[in-house]
Formats: sequence, C-alpha cells, structure tokens
Amino acid sequence: MAYIHPTPSYEYSDVFIVPNHSTITSRKQVNTEVQLASPNSDLSLSIMVPAISANMDTVTGSKMAIALWEAGAIGALHRFNSIPEAVEEFLEVQRAQANCFVSLGVNSNWQERASALYEAGARFFIVDIAHGHSSMMENTVKWLRSRFGRDIFIVAGNIGTSWAVDSMKNWKVDAVKVGIGGGKVCLTKNVTGVVTPMFTTVLECSQLASKWGIPVIADGGAREYGDVAKAIGAGATAVMSGYFFAGCPESPCVGGTTEKGEVIYRGMASSEAAVKVRSTDTLPTPEGESIFVSKKPSAKEVVELLKGGLQSAYSYVGATSTHEFRENITFGIRGR
Repeated sequence: MAYIHPTPSYEYSDVFIVPNHSTITSRKQVNTEVQLASPNSDLSLSIMVPAISANMDTVTGSKMAIALWEAGAIGALHRFNSIPEAVEEFLEVQRAQANCFVSLGVNSNWQERASALYEAGARFFIVDIAHGHSSMMENTVKWLRSRFGRDIFIVAGNIGTSWAVDSMKNWKVDAVKVGIGGGKVCLTKNVTGVVTPMFTTVLECSQLASKWGIPVIADGGAREYGDVAKAIGAGATAVMSGYFFAGCPESPCVGGTTEKGEVIYRGMASSEAAVKVRSTDTLPTPEGESIFVSKKPSAKEVVELLKGGLQSAYSYVGATSTHEFRENITFGIRGR
C-alpha cells in the first residue's frame, strides 16, 4: 500500500544558513580542506576545495581533471568511451602528476574496464549508475572489493535514502554519492516521478554515514555557490557538479560552439548521449536532456570562486574549518 512520508523534505533553495558570532578577521584564516577516507580502504584523498567535476562526457576529460587537481579540487573521468580511450585519458592525467576518479558502470564490459584502469594505475573508482541501491551495484562492489581488496577506493552511487547508506556500508563501499533527479540536465523527476530533494537527502544520508566513517558526496542540485556551503554544512564531504564546470575551456567540446559562443551540456541519460553509447536502434525513454550553456571562466577560476564562497560561509558562522562549520551551523527554513 502506498505510504506518504510525514516529514517534509527540502531542496537547497528551501533553507538558509543563519549567521553566528565570529572572531575571524579574514577569510584567509579559513581552511576548506577535506579528506576522503574509509575504514574499508588503505587509500585516502585530501583535496583543498571539496569540489568534484561530474563524470559526464561534456564536463570531464583529462584536461578538466588536470586543471582541477592543480587548482586543489578533483575531477571524475566519465565512462562513456572505449576501454583504450578511458585508459589513455587516465594516463594523460597521471603524466601530469595529477590524480582523478575513474568511472565504471555495471553492464557490458565493466570488469574488463576496471582491470585495465587498475593496471594503468587508477585507484579511485566511481561505480556510477542511476539507481545505486540495487543488486547490480551490490554485485559490482563486492567483485571489486574481492578482486582488488583494500588497494582501491570505491565510491558508489547514486542513492537517495538513509537505508541505502546502510546497505552500502554492508557492501563495504568507501564513499556514497547521493542525489537522484536533482541535476540541471536530469529529467528523472519529470519522466518517472522519482526525486530526492537534495538538502534533506544530504542531511539524512550524512547523519547515518558519519557513524561508520563513510564520506558522502552530494551530486546534483547545486545551482549557486552557496548551495555547496549548504551541502557541506549538512554533512557532505564534497560536492559533485556538472553545471558549475560545463562550458569551462577545459571541458570537452561535443558538437562545436554556437554563434553565441555556447556549448552543449548534456545529461548522460539524454537521447543524444544514448545514441553515442548504445549500438542499438531501441533507445530507452530519456531521463536527461541537452542544453546550451555559455562559456565559463577557467576551471581554476571556478574553483577559486567556490573556495571563496565557502570561506565566506565558514566565516559567517565563526568557523575556520569544515569540522567547526558543521559544529557551528544553524539552518533556517524559508517561508512559503
């Protein structure tokens, strides 16, 4: 029988950060560094700015990943290419003495892809599917852990509930990627009716994940730099975004540039993306779309803007670190 959850759920735009007393005289006193670490892996990752570019073919290739690493953030290479292409993209990042995430699906040749990327030196993996709380995800994560042990770091997603976090813990993932239907070019909520409002999703998933030392990556729904601060304050270790980085000069240019200087930004469940990655005439109902976005500043400049917004947010509540920010923060709910 159908059930309605009695507690309201909120998007980032529904809440605000309440200012608090501060002794900070300059945002330079604020440290935004975070660490992705897990009890299931011998590996960890520190980034100076908690931002990850989305693993989408119009957002992150090797150039974006290198630029983000040099700026103090990190990129996630997409999986919508051949295995040799994926390996070469990773090696380009490695040759630049940078690091990045690599991505896997759960269908077709994912085991071969995982092994090839591991042999090339990749250790930070994202298992990336639309509905991560599934037996397909469970089987994939368990195979990766059995094959590579503690010598890889596994991010699994996407999920949208705290009980999915509980399952992920039992599958021995190292971090969870949360958020369903919130992306700028995601149509899941329109096509299926399924969505998890991002602020509540991050808050509830983080509250449970923190008990087991599992980092949460908030994926999608951030439209403004202040939304990143809200996600971090709600418990996310980092925020993944395609929208912030699509259109940067380092992002892959798919389909050229319009007369207005706009470029394509597309969801990986869009019809256009499906045509690229599927060798069949029967395409699924699209849960993503393609849009044109204006050219943006360099990835480094975007990261600096994100960092500056975070530092200011921290200072507004008297915090010099992410830990203090979460300890000091109070959220309010906007009136209707």
